[in-house]
Amino acid sequence: MKKFQIIRILILVVFLLVMGAQTVSAQYQLAQDAYAIFEKSCLGCHGSGGFVAAVLLIEDHSVLLEKEAVVPGDPDASRLYNRLLGEGGALMPLGGPPLPDEEIETIENWIAAGAPDWATLPISTVNHTVSESLIRSGDTFTVDIGAENDFDSAKWQLDIAFDPAALEAVEVGEGDFLMMDGGTTTFQAGSIDNAAGTITGVTAERTGDHGVMGMGTLLQVGFKAKSSGETKLTLKNIQFDAITAGDVSVEPYEITLTVEEQPIAGDVNGDRQVNILDLVAVAQQLGQPVPINSPLDVTGDGAVNILDLVRVAQHLGSTAAAAAPPASTENISPTMVEAWIAQARLKDDGSLDFKQGVENLQKLLASLIPGMTALHRNYPNPFNPETWIPYQLATAAEVTLTIYDMNGQLVRGLPVGHQGAGIYQSRSRAVYWDGRNQRGETVASGLYFYTLTAGDFTATRRMVILK
Repeated sequence: MKKFQIIRILILVVFLLVMGAQTVSAQYQLAQDAYAIFEKSCLGCHGSGGFVAAVLLIEDHSVLLEKEAVVPGDPDASRLYNRLLGEGGALMPLGGPPLPDEEIETIENWIAAGAPDWATLPISTVNHTVSESLIRSGDTFTVDIGAENDFDSAKWQLDIAFDPAALEAVEVGEGDFLMMDGGTTTFQAGSIDNAAGTITGVTAERTGDHGVMGMGTLLQVGFKAKSSGETKLTLKNIQFDAITAGDVSVEPYEITLTVEEQPIAGDVNGDRQVNILDLVAVAQQLGQPVPINSPLDVTGDGAVNILDLVRVAQHLGSTAAAAAPPASTENISPTMVEAWIAQARLKDDGSLDFKQGVENLQKLLASLIPGMTALHRNYPNPFNPETWIPYQLATAAEVTLTIYDMNGQLVRGLPVGHQGAGIYQSRSRAVYWDGRNQRGETVASGLYFYTLTAGDFTATRRMVILK
């Protein structure tokens, strides 16, 4: 019911707009018709140079109102109308036959309509609509250019300017404005110059001896968006040719368009690249409810699951950012990726996209598992009072790190525990030492050694405490 009411309101708004445009045009036409009668039958005497012009200069609209020969909206109070009826004096025009009844009725209707000035044209304007509410770079869309408050037009013309770096003109087509009431037209689509960003010489002309009034579509222009950002179209040299009033020029009209970036498939965090960070963002929400249209729901099935993770993995490496730095793998481990691959294989639908996603996960897993186990240099070194000791494991192992002084005496044992294959380099993953011995005492400055034991692997490096 609510939807029906909205539709009724929209229909009413359109009707009022059309009726408003028709009213403006009808008033102008009445003024033109009344003036034509004056020109034919009255201005010989009451026009410029006429022998009774001093009494009443009919061709001057303001004089008619000042001398109250015409009272806008009230024919009966208008002396001019009463004289035409033969009331209060000789019939008009002086010395000639009375005006035909239909001409007197036209003048009566003109006065009743407010006696609009025949020298004042309705204000013709242009408007526009865009076919797409959201335009993204690479999209093709159409701009409809229309006219409103137009009067008795039989021809129009305009030029268009645009930014060639932002837009490419594709085609120009005629609207139905001059075709109203069954009219036929000749249409020139003009010349498109995408290097200069111009469309010139667009024009349409109606055949026959009468024009059209009101509102309608002049033309449709198709564009392709080349880049994102705000850009403008400018309509210039706009001109309407009214049969009864000659050429009417309209001020330049500017259209502002906003073009959005084309989204990158799999870019859930919006940084214009698909990498580890996107995988982590999805993994953190696996099985969790998310809002409608959440970027984490990559497949759009209403849930965040392993299928979204595979879809992100399918597009790993895609980017729109120039020289984007590689994402850190600090928050991701081989064990985590192995679990993703195992879950993905349970959902494998056999599609090429799915296969590519799983393959990328396997490549990621391979990049996270080093080819050999190694102990790296601690950082900072020299240090005071704390340091981090990084290492890498080619296979899972029980890890222990032991610290000795320069005499080979045990200072501190740091049992790390069982660790999976991977790289333990960041501060959150490397072994941490606070510079204290087994009793919790701060050790003295000097040279120390640290030994990593991981399964059958053992390696020793040195470090310096400097206070």
